[in-house]
Amino acid sequence: MPPLPLTAPPKPETYRVPFIYTHTQVKALLSATARCHSPGVELSADTLRMLLILLYATGTTVDELLSVRTSDLDLRRCEINLNATACRRGRVLPISAQLRDLLSEYLRSLRSSSRDVHLLRSSVGQALNRKSLCVRFRRLRNLADVGMGPHGQTPRLQDFRSTFAVHRIKYWIASGADLNVLLPALSAYMGYARLTKAEEFLAFTPERFRSELERLAIGRARPAWKTDEALMTFLTRL
Repeated sequence: MPPLPLTAPPKPETYRVPFIYTHTQVKALLSATARCHSPGVELSADTLRMLLILLYATGTTVDELLSVRTSDLDLRRCEINLNATACRRGRVLPISAQLRDLLSEYLRSLRSSSRDVHLLRSSVGQALNRKSLCVRFRRLRNLADVGMGPHGQTPRLQDFRSTFAVHRIKYWIASGADLNVLLPALSAYMGYARLTKAEEFLAFTPERFRSELERLAIGRARPAWKTDEALMTFLTRL
């Protein structure tokens, strides 16, 4: 009997628990940028600090942020235009007035005559290399004394995205906001295809909010977020 042509079974999907930075750790990392120097990596402390602030304040991916150019900023309207990538659709992010002011100060420090260059670039004006950036971040992490997570996770740059979502949800719960309305908006803001994607971050909220989270359990009746006119207006602008 000839051998049967069998295909190898697909590898099971593995889920890496993200590292959620605390507010203290975020502040320690920002403070350590002034002391973080790495030979061979042409990256100023101001650019490294601005990178961390943008990752934490917008929840974008590292690749999305590295592709942002100065022409993508509309500081008058407090907006950042994110171009489409291979994995994520393009969208326009509204930002806070505080972040706008920090960006304005950072742009003044660049002293570039061109109006269309990479927002985050090396000291010699080149686009940042992600591999070199991760090398610098490992050094920064050690300087700030940010160690492994409770599940053995190594803190990474991309974990600022999950931290952004978890900290937003924690703030909303503490302030008594309606998560049934805000979670779809958070999913769209972060560029997820499914407007329920942000609900996965509820698993990383503190246990003291468990009673509030149980109200959002699957199977319970929820108000239809599509009927919220203000929310729909916000989603269509992204």
